[in-house]
Amino acid sequence: MNKIFFSLVLLFVLTPAVIFATGCPRGLVNEPAPGSCGLYIDANKDGYCDLSEVEESSNYGSQLKEGGVNADNQAKNSVKQKDNKIILITIILIVAYILGLILVKNKKISVVMHRKFWNWVLLVLFVPTAVTSIFLALAIEFGIKINLGFSLSSPHLVFGWAFLLVSIFHIFWHTAYYFRSIPR
Repeated sequence: MNKIFFSLVLLFVLTPAVIFATGCPRGLVNEPAPGSCGLYIDANKDGYCDLSEVEESSNYGSQLKEGGVNADNQAKNSVKQKDNKIILITIILIVAYILGLILVKNKKISVVMHRKFWNWVLLVLFVPTAVTSIFLALAIEFGIKINLGFSLSSPHLVFGWAFLLVSIFHIFWHTAYYFRSIPR
């Protein structure tokens, strides 16, 4: 039972790292040198950050030469990257929650263990959401910018969204508290 609990906690700790590694943390497309963050990589020596490059289709090169690819297409590509992160996180959390309910129903884990796991996940997601919120608030409200080598908006979005979903699970468990009659 402890192995299942540990495995699920490990899954939720490692999932954001995998999601961040798939693209530009700022959502930029074809970012030129020197790059706006500390994660700039140009292994293929084409002058663009490898994390921000989009895959070329057969028409992409000819469209680029003719001026057919514009900022609107680049903006759409960056929005698609962020939407995929949200969808992926939503699917992972819902599947994990349903798996936990199945394990509870089959008496592989107890209800207490299931709730304890999700309370830990809630805490693990709260901490980076709160820390990134503090750094973003300092930067926006007071102009205090701390260069960490990457933008905090993407991690804040990912952790915040996951925190929101797990908070919804938590609220559903405790709805009975709010609708119970108060003894006199």
